[in-house]
Amino acid sequence: VQVGAASRSFQDLSSEDADTNYIRGEGRLDIGSSSSLTASLGLANEVEPRTDPDSVITLTPIEYEVTTASLLGRHRFNRYQVTGEIGRTEWDFDDAFQDFR
Repeated sequence: VQVGAASRSFQDLSSEDADTNYIRGEGRLDIGSSSSLTASLGLANEVEPRTDPDSVITLTPIEYEVTTASLLGRHRFNRYQVTGEIGRTEWDFDDAFQDFR
């Protein structure tokens, strides 16, 4: 499990203040001696500064949430290994200007 947080604050520009955080977990289940399943889940609250040249022009930083999930399967056949993975990442922007993403 990984957990983290950061806070940016400005004395004169309080509209630029932002807090970010994340949590991520990963686990593996061994199925016999040749197979395994690995799952991971993550959630992060991020901020896109309004000064970012790629962001839409807004008066405040754009806050968004990133959710990730994946499942990985592996099986070994003698010297060869087969691996398959499926995953999903979802970005949820709180600002109405970001609905197109």
